Amino acid sequence: MKSKIKFGVSLYSYQDEFFRRTMTLEECIQAVADMGADGIEIIPEEMIRDFPNLSDEFLDKWFGWMDKYGTKPVAIDAFNDERTIYKHMGKEMPFDEVVALHKSYIDVCYKLGCKYIRGMETDEKVLRELVPYAEEKDVYIGLEVHAPHGIMTERTQNFLNIKEKIGTKHMGIIPDFGIWEKRGVPVIIEQCIRDGAPRESAEFADEKRRAGWTWGQMQQWLDDKNATPIERDVVRRAFCLTQDDPQLLRQAMPHILGIHGKFWEMTDELEEASADYENPMRILIEEGYDGYINSEYEGGRHIQDIEEVRGVEQVRRHHAMMRNIVDKIEREG
Repeated sequence: MKSKIKFGVSLYSYQDEFFRRTMTLEECIQAVADMGADGIEIIPEEMIRDFPNLSDEFLDKWFGWMDKYGTKPVAIDAFNDERTIYKHMGKEMPFDEVVALHKSYIDVCYKLGCKYIRGMETDEKVLRELVPYAEEKDVYIGLEVHAPHGIMTERTQNFLNIKEKIGTKHMGIIPDFGIWEKRGVPVIIEQCIRDGAPRESAEFADEKRRAGWTWGQMQQWLDDKNATPIERDVVRRAFCLTQDDPQLLRQAMPHILGIHGKFWEMTDELEEASADYENPMRILIEEGYDGYINSEYEGGRHIQDIEEVRGVEQVRRHHAMMRNIVDKIEREG
């Protein structure tokens, strides 16, 4: 059984280095190529100074870097910053502005030569306005399947139902490995403990989760002891996992645009403690998935207060782990 999976990186993974000016955009792209990957996923708001207005000068540089390093534009991440500002003010962004914002993402995706947009838009009225424009540009509108949602949960299925009603192929989903958690994320739990959460409560929550307690029982325990907000947070982190069934990938295959390789911490032994990688990757290989898994390192912001973030090394280890998994599955046939 031969894998067709391609490997890339969401440059979100290098956000700390980019923010501290220790790496330029070109150096981020070079780092992807240096470890043998070729897929580039970019956050344009963060990394393109004149977003959403891409100059000819920038585009010449962009495609020059793709040629120089043998990389390929795969996706853009749409973070909807303008819409978030409205929400912080307790307002809804006007419909026409929402549509215009998303069309600007489609334009940027098209100009960068990317295949799809990783987004969060689920409103049918908005999507009906966007799909004809996306079809014209041959850009795919993607919904990230992100914890606490799963492949069969209401949000994802509503999106796919809208796709069917519109009758388009230019919509799809992007499952995130965070939906296949095995345990609470150690770097997040440790951050909560540094912020004052009791370690024994996190350990108790993990123990009771494995013993079969429901979240309702866990909440009652918190209420009975009049738990503080930070204690409730660490218990939620240790207890409330998104454990989607990897087998659901099989029926989702026709809708998958790409995969987000979410991870929080790669150990020296090339292991990711929290997310199940082997089972979903086995299914992807069996189903002949030939798209990208783009690494998305999210652990950095949980350790910034105690150590320097090393996104490049973390991503290198992540790719080594995924390639080891592929080798194992191929050997087993």
